[in-house]
Amino acid sequence: MYYPDYLIWILVGMIALAALFSMLSLWKNFWESKTASMMPAIFAVSSFGFVFFLKEGAFRHIFIGGVFAAFFVMFWFFTKEKKSREINIFFTVVTAFLFFYTLGNFSDFFNIVLWQVLIALYIVVSALMFQLLSSKFRGQIRKLLYVLVLGLCVIEMYWALTFWPSTLLVKTIVLLVVFYSMAGVTYDRFAEKLDRGRILSYIILSGIVIAVVLGTAQWISK
Repeated sequence: MYYPDYLIWILVGMIALAALFSMLSLWKNFWESKTASMMPAIFAVSSFGFVFFLKEGAFRHIFIGGVFAAFFVMFWFFTKEKKSREINIFFTVVTAFLFFYTLGNFSDFFNIVLWQVLIALYIVVSALMFQLLSSKFRGQIRKLLYVLVLGLCVIEMYWALTFWPSTLLVKTIVLLVVFYSMAGVTYDRFAEKLDRGRILSYIILSGIVIAVVLGTAQWISK
């Protein structure tokens, strides 16, 4: 099946512009209601990209229904003035998983070059982190530095995982664990609740998940 090159550029450009405008709105300190659509928008795009690669069947229809329900729940949640830390991080992690997996599928299906994938990944990860930190914390320059560094760490990890002889799901989960740990530590740092106990809990949880995934992973022989 033939897909022209401009179609890939349009897809990458739409994702990049949506995330970039959302980040700019946060940078300019717009009202919360004007930035609330970023997370649900990324979630919706990632979810329907995920559905695109699902086989036809009951699970696909159930998943689509769940996406619609989750979209409105997320939109309602992010318009609230006070947000729960756990729910905020949960929505961020779920959205990140769907985007990571969808991006990997699309890059393989459309044969997108790696640097285009990394640009889209960097912008969306940065947008998710801005959304995560925007609800409660101030100090835009400080946030920007943390977000830029975290985005670089994620795309470097993604690049390293492209050399792993394993399935996309395994790579996505490992990347998600890295993102979750760094996002959680960053959030707690801004909340001034970061201590040795929390750092140890992130290390232990990440180690257990990665050990289970690698221990049960299917490795592809070259």
